[in-house]
Amino acid sequence: MLAGWGAVSLVDDGEGGQLLQLEMLADEVQDDVQRHQDYGFSSHPLAGAEAVTVSLGGTRGRSLAVVVSDRRYRIDLAAGEVAIHDDLGQRVHLTRDGILIETEKQLSLHTGEKVVVNATGDVEVNTDGKAVVVAGGDATIDAGGNALVKAATKATVQAPQVIVDSADVRLGGAGATAKVALVGDAVSGGIITGPGATKVKAL
Repeated sequence: MLAGWGAVSLVDDGEGGQLLQLEMLADEVQDDVQRHQDYGFSSHPLAGAEAVTVSLGGTRGRSLAVVVSDRRYRIDLAAGEVAIHDDLGQRVHLTRDGILIETEKQLSLHTGEKVVVNATGDVEVNTDGKAVVVAGGDATIDAGGNALVKAATKATVQAPQVIVDSADVRLGGAGATAKVALVGDAVSGGIITGPGATKVKAL
């Protein structure tokens, strides 16, 4: 009589603690069974989940649910792997190759401090929808190698002032070699007769 097993039929997830109604073996129903969970981990099981109980002093009316699981939504794990998951197929999976976060719903990150991502490899973001980055302060892209901004239709830069600080600016493509006239340069028949720009070239 010390240990028992039952199916969850009702869940009361109140502030004072989670209480379960369990359908035990031999048509036994236990109400208000306290469920104890590990610190920092909380879940609200669905009806039909399974609970393992212990009865204090062997008294069935004083049972505690110490484990609640649901075999209907188990996921396959390799040896040593860990995951948290739910009935919607959402999961955080610590695989042998890395960490997988998977959901068909919205994924949100909220923090009152800064967010830092450190990676020794590549960082890639892919989306089938829009990508928007909004900063209330300054925004900087600092690349140790090449930087590419690529758009299938049009790229727009909007700012009260735009500064291009470069010793070699090519307008129209990397093969641009034609001189660009500066303000005040003499132009005759479409040919610049003044000095022209030394840093800017065009096709």
